Amino acid sequence: MVCYKKLTNGDENMLIQERRMEILNILNREGIVKTQDLMQRFAASESTIRRDLSEMEEAGQLMRIHGGAQQLDLYDLEQAFEIKRVENIENKQNIAKKAAELVHRNDIIFLDSGTTTAEMVPFLADKNLFVITNSPEITVSLYKYNIRTVLLGGEVRHETNAIVDSVAYKQLSSYYFNRTFLGMNAVHPDFGYTTPDPNEALIKTYALEHCSAAYVLADETKFNRITFTKIADLNQIPLITSCQDKEKLENFSKVTKVIDIDEA
Repeated sequence: MVCYKKLTNGDENMLIQERRMEILNILNREGIVKTQDLMQRFAASESTIRRDLSEMEEAGQLMRIHGGAQQLDLYDLEQAFEIKRVENIENKQNIAKKAAELVHRNDIIFLDSGTTTAEMVPFLADKNLFVITNSPEITVSLYKYNIRTVLLGGEVRHETNAIVDSVAYKQLSSYYFNRTFLGMNAVHPDFGYTTPDPNEALIKTYALEHCSAAYVLADETKFNRITFTKIADLNQIPLITSCQDKEKLENFSKVTKVIDIDEA
């Protein structure tokens, strides 16, 4: 447990920005802070510290964890594909179903490698589509549903089961799509759509540049987060989400078109 010297002037005499700057200083030194320790250090209530951490997270300054917060790691959102596959599965399926409703019969579409885009496949079976993807797993699923498919060539990135090298870029640059559907690691009103790996970011960017319409699929666990490589500003791509927090939906709706799964 990290011990801090308790401030004597109390929370009532400390400006909010000064307190939050000190929280960032602690994170830079320690990497993690606990709510109880911050309460003691600043002689502040739990609700005050929770509000600080919540608003700082929304500003992209830290990441809240159980009992406190940790320093924002621009690579920490990159989980293994097998872990992501089973997380929030019902939300992913609902998002995928909504996304599939935007696909027209006989479309040519790009499906980005990802666990949410993978859930789209069963909902695409009867649309007579032609699909391009950088995901070996999505390719296998498309084959099972007799959907015509092109799998981009190149090296497979183990962490995300995605093909992301220069062979794929060159191949992708010669294709054009009616619609592109992208998974995303992080979605932030100010910092836009971001992903940890620059090579995957390049694939996503190429796909965006070669389509008539594009959509990002993301549940609310990706909201108010930032990671290493920017894909686009939020206002450039509509967001398909399953978020149940109406306040969050309203905040994001101010920046981009939000397609909620409950939309008629």
